[in-house]
This record gives sequence, structure tokens and C-alpha cells, in this order.
Amino acid sequence: MRYSLTSLLFGILLLCSAPVFAQGPQPGGTGLIYGTNHAFTLTAPKGWVLDNEAGAPEGIYAVFYREGESWKDGTAVMYVNTSGKADRSMEEWIDEDIRDFNTDYPDLVVKEGNDIVFGKVRALVRYYSSKSYGQNEAVAYINAGKIGVIIVLTSHNKPGFDKALGDFEKLVRSYQFVTDKVEMKNGPQK
Repeated sequence: MRYSLTSLLFGILLLCSAPVFAQGPQPGGTGLIYGTNHAFTLTAPKGWVLDNEAGAPEGIYAVFYREGESWKDGTAVMYVNTSGKADRSMEEWIDEDIRDFNTDYPDLVVKEGNDIVFGKVRALVRYYSSKSYGQNEAVAYINAGKIGVIIVLTSHNKPGFDKALGDFEKLVRSYQFVTDKVEMKNGPQK
């Protein structure tokens, strides 16, 4: 799996009379993803699980997989991460990500997808494939001020990837910006 080194802190919001924060797999769960300079929510598509523990050993604190599958063995899985984008434009930030990925996988093929636009949000979509990498990926890049949000769908096989594309779009469309005024007193936890 490919991910940036920026750590995410992750809590699950349960819809009940008083807000409760839970951990572990939550079918159809909504999660608050936060860290220095960012807080946003995402909701697992119907039939998918939101899990803040399964990807933690890889530094990914918000992973999604189909009910009955797992993060490790899912036909297709999704995850979210963030990256500092400093004063770079979205295109510069994406180009840098492509260059970094291409360093490890010189046979990388990148195709522009249709942007996913909802409300005031525009997610720029790119499709990645490489024989040496052995994955098919769709990546949505969202400008969230000082950071960029990266939502990824990845699969080892093309049919599994194609089947999950509609759910990937639903996950991206569930993105809700909360604030960029988050201060981490002790820094992000791992």
C-alpha cells in the first residue's frame, strides 16, 4: 500500500443521544479524522466497514473494506491520509505525488479521471496502474487548506477495482470539512 508519512488521529462518531467515541471496525460508520491543521469526516458506504485499527501498523488510521472482508485480504479496500501541501497548487502537489510514486515504479501509468464535485469541494481524481506494483488505484485529491486529503481505492484485480468505483465515489462525496484550526498539544499520536 502507498501512503504519506503524515499520521492521522481517528475517532468514530456514533449517532446517538450523546456523542460517543468508539474504536475498531464500524459497519457504515462515520469517522472524524483530525490532526495538526485538519479535521474532517468521512462515512463508509453502505456495505463497507470503517476501521481505525486495522491499518494502524502501516500508519493509516482510517481504512475501509467490505463487510465480511478485511483490510488485509479485501478484494478492494479504501483508505484516507493527509499530506502537507504547503504553498503548492493542487496540480503541483499531485505532480509531486506522481513523481514520488514513479520513482519506485517506473512503469507507472497515470490517467486523469473525472473530477468529483459536490458543494464547494472539487476532488481531482487520478487512476494509477503498474505491472510491477500489481495494484489498480483511484486517488481523489482534495484541497483542505494547509493540507491535502488523499482518498484511495486500491485492488489487486481489475474486476474488483471496477466493482468498487461507485463506492469510492460515495466515500469521496461523504467528505465533510470541519476545521483547519486544530492544535495538537503533544503532536499527532501514532
